Amino acid sequence: MPPTSPPPQTDAHAQPDPATEPEFAPGPGPYAFDCDSPPGKYDQLNIHASGTKLKVSGNVRVLEWRTHEKWAANADVSFRGAIKSDWVAIQLFVMPWAAKTVQIAVHDNSQKAQERTVFASTPVTDRMFHFELTLDGSGRLVASFPGASKSVNVTPYEVTRLHLGCSTAHAQFSDVTVSSD
Repeated sequence: MPPTSPPPQTDAHAQPDPATEPEFAPGPGPYAFDCDSPPGKYDQLNIHASGTKLKVSGNVRVLEWRTHEKWAANADVSFRGAIKSDWVAIQLFVMPWAAKTVQIAVHDNSQKAQERTVFASTPVTDRMFHFELTLDGSGRLVASFPGASKSVNVTPYEVTRLHLGCSTAHAQFSDVTVSSD
């Protein structure tokens, strides 16, 4: 288990400047994204998605976990809303003091940047993992990862996009699909 001190931040809160519209991948999917972010930087891909009842599934493989003194290496998949505070994500991350362990967590707008709800872990590997995120319209989110799942309640909001991203890592997302349930 990680120590009780707060971990370095991850950039799950990263949002485009509100004065500019985010760029979107052309559709329809399935989508693929080669997310190659240098230490301390963030890369992202936005996909058109809207509604309060959505499901996303796909695969993620992290080829390299990098290090930075302020940011933990991570890859994330999130449902984003029109305002910065509307988001919830499934996040894979590696802490500097546990460099051989990937932690899988749900991270949402009610948590500080350093807080996450960890529900699984695995040794660092470059194998591909399947993931699913389901938002049910009432604010219930179910995040699934091989061998584990976690259900959390978030404040309901209107999703405006699906967001794939990574910070301080090289991750590949593939076969990503999003649908309205």
